[in-house]
Amino acid sequence: MPHFPTDEDYQNLFRDFPDVFYWNDTEHEYRASICVGNGWVSLIRKLIEALQDQAKTEGTRLPVITDIKSKYGNMSVSADYTTAAMDDIIEDFEDISGSICETCGASFAKQQLTAGWVTSMCQLCERRN
Repeated sequence: MPHFPTDEDYQNLFRDFPDVFYWNDTEHEYRASICVGNGWVSLIRKLIEALQDQAKTEGTRLPVITDIKSKYGNMSVSADYTTAAMDDIIEDFEDISGSICETCGASFAKQQLTAGWVTSMCQLCERRN
């Protein structure tokens, strides 16, 4: 199974990108749910940076990411306030994640069934499990 990011990894993402991960309505404040392995933390950072660049290019607001999880061996990102171009960027990163080890971040991972879950895992991490 993937090694999930430490609280520090999550806190660094939340600290570095508060406009993307936090939102409020009139009564509540919310924070995104992130439940993926350590290997995708840098991919998430690159995704957010690409979304920031796109928002700046379009002159639109930043999207709000509400959920990031692993689904069928790929990263699945749910976001609000996206444009069509931002949706394309998210989809590209979701596709890329399928070839990156969710545990360690190595390239050339393959999707496989592990303990009942489809995961993206490199050969080294596969042997460790």
